[in-house]
Amino acid sequence: MEILKFEIHQIIKAKVEKVWNELTNNEEIKNWFPELTYHETNDSDYYRWYDGNLDLKLDVIQKEVNQLMVFEWAGNIVQIQLKSTNEQTELSFSETLSEVTKHTPKDLAGWYVCIEKIRYLAEKTGKRVSEELWKIKYQEYRNIFGLNESHK
Repeated sequence: MEILKFEIHQIIKAKVEKVWNELTNNEEIKNWFPELTYHETNDSDYYRWYDGNLDLKLDVIQKEVNQLMVFEWAGNIVQIQLKSTNEQTELSFSETLSEVTKHTPKDLAGWYVCIEKIRYLAEKTGKRVSEELWKIKYQEYRNIFGLNESHK
């Protein structure tokens, strides 16, 4: 089985603490991923995906405050790493894919849009992510993975 790693790198003009807050504060998360919430318990941390139909617990595997969040995502592993540099934050996102499915391009396009939203929210620019961006990235990833119309 071939394992693939998808990566996004983004420079965010905000302090690392602000970007971390975007990842762990539910009031912030709902602005970039309304179906997702973050939970800390005595035993473990996890994200919860709930869209009205599907309810998933996504366990946090590793966490280092203001630096690293690693969690399960539908059989894959998502890692978000933050590095502070001169009042800016380098955000490195990766998803290790156990397999490519017809849903993979949707998932990756969604993460791309989420990272853009996090950047705009953390920078407080007032900019909005274009509705077209998801469609553009979705088609780009479909092409990369060779998923044609018969794979819908």
